[in-house]
Amino acid sequence: MIVDHHNPPHPDVDRDGLIPIFRRVVGSWEVSVRRRPFAARDLAGHYDQRAATWTRTVRSFGFDVGYRDLVDAALDLPREGGDHLTALDVGIGGGCLSSALCGAAGVPVRLSGVDVSPAMISRASARLAAEGVAVDARQGDVRALPYKDASFDVVMAAHVLEHLPDPAAGLSEMARVLRPGGTMILSVTRPSKEGAIIQLLWRVHRASHSEVEDWISAAGLRETRRVDYPVGTRARRMSIGYVARKPLVLPMA
Repeated sequence: MIVDHHNPPHPDVDRDGLIPIFRRVVGSWEVSVRRRPFAARDLAGHYDQRAATWTRTVRSFGFDVGYRDLVDAALDLPREGGDHLTALDVGIGGGCLSSALCGAAGVPVRLSGVDVSPAMISRASARLAAEGVAVDARQGDVRALPYKDASFDVVMAAHVLEHLPDPAAGLSEMARVLRPGGTMILSVTRPSKEGAIIQLLWRVHRASHSEVEDWISAAGLRETRRVDYPVGTRARRMSIGYVARKPLVLPMA
């Protein structure tokens, strides 16, 4: 686990870099189960193996429709005028969330993407190219994004933060490259039966609404809005969407 002494881990984060799976307190006893997250190379391999069917999986869960709702909620937030948007998709996957943003933005989108999986990057680039969208996609880590401060109008991540031992630290890095007044778009795995299956398969956090709000607040973002996925979809039972803004004027330290 990488510890930044200027930004210590959130109190709920395990100091050993383990992801909490189960915790119960009975009297003077505390029983907990923690699990190591995938190393970056292993995680890339898992996503590489699923890249060919990823878009079909996303659609079967209802995320394609849900991402459009999430993007619409984000675009409803006030923003400064301009003839284009600069956007970064962290964990671009098969390009589904990027596709939803570019289709709804109403202005050209200068799109960048990062992912641990080379196969996912290839799939996303091909899909977006077929839709007439050029993307600068590269392999990278959410904890060390290869961009300058305040580079993007929109930064988004679907099911990325849960993979990190310290999700708040990853979100803070995403907020670093978001310009003041810009919009953050997130989708995270929720506490549910479906979320538990995802947690066991992928070694991820399941985050309650209050936990995600804590991550967002710790990253210095404001105006948080929760966006539920469509009723009747597996996406709704599995995940929660959020949009938030980076303040135009940062609070005094």
